[in-house]
Amino acid sequence: SEPERSLLQRLSVFAGSWTLEAAEMICSGGGLERTEVLEALAGLVDKSLVLVEGQELQARYLLLETVRQYALERLRQSSTEGAARARLADYYVAFAEQAAAWAALPGVECDIIADVAQIEKARVLEEAFGFLPGVPSQDLVLKT
Repeated sequence: SEPERSLLQRLSVFAGSWTLEAAEMICSGGGLERTEVLEALAGLVDKSLVLVEGQELQARYLLLETVRQYALERLRQSSTEGAARARLADYYVAFAEQAAAWAALPGVECDIIADVAQIEKARVLEEAFGFLPGVPSQDLVLKT
């Protein structure tokens, strides 16, 4: 279906695994409503184009690298790559800010760098931020 094709292309911006929430935030728009993402994602899982790790609320999704490369090439041929990568960068900036605020609460002990690194590989952020036009990757610094 068209929503599945569109979603598959947009999911290729993830270099690692992702949550349903991340997919809804990053992949919706441009003709794909946020409420359609779950159904399209389920269709891609049924077709074995997307793999699932974990269950229910803890589920994380991922693409095999060959599928990701194909979908990324299709995304690059479309006019939506820039928007998808910008939403990816915005999502992870907000995620890092939220995690830093949570880590600053009294009684909470965590190493924010280890937590963020465990959730996503470093290349996810490098790909997300390295794509932003006019923003050299060495100028991107998370402030805590």
